[in-house]
Amino acid sequence: MITDIGTHRVKCGDLMDGIEDLMSGEVADFVYTDPPWGQALLKFFQTKNTKDTGASPKHINHEEFVSMFFKTIASHSKKIAVVEYGQRWRDEIILAALDHGLDHRGTALSHYGSKMHPLDIHVFAPRELDICVTQEFQSDLNGLKGFPVIDVCFKHFAPSNGVVLDPCCGAGYTAKAAVKYGLSFRGNEINSARLSKTIDRLE
Repeated sequence: MITDIGTHRVKCGDLMDGIEDLMSGEVADFVYTDPPWGQALLKFFQTKNTKDTGASPKHINHEEFVSMFFKTIASHSKKIAVVEYGQRWRDEIILAALDHGLDHRGTALSHYGSKMHPLDIHVFAPRELDICVTQEFQSDLNGLKGFPVIDVCFKHFAPSNGVVLDPCCGAGYTAKAAVKYGLSFRGNEINSARLSKTIDRLE
């Protein structure tokens, strides 16, 4: 299901089925996203979707999900992306991105309030662009958690206008940042209850 809210558009759907109908031929200028980390979280969100919406659960293999995730970014954006992911999957995430033609421009670290659960902030961009992780960016991240992390990433890497895509938009924090910075938002989320929170942030 596609919903338009002004210049924004969101889809309630499974990423594994693609987002061609959401993008309608558009190419996103920037991607910011925090997809489920690892097999356990994929299962958790499938279970949550069933609980929230009554949808039938289905098993999704983590390796297949990560491949489809980066295929989606490569196919529907200018390959400028910031991706949050747990540190323990660092090598897997970088290799999957490279397999789909993205250039890795560095990884910053955020503890997201917990030294036990360090979070990688991966930056991807074509080599010809002056976009990469810098000491200034890492310094600005230090001590932040939640939406302020997204805000700092937008300040450093988002364009001044255009379209931002989040293929796993959840409760809409990327949408919130898109509105703040005057960008048009495109988001996909499997859980209709969570997507309604994104829509609320766009209205």
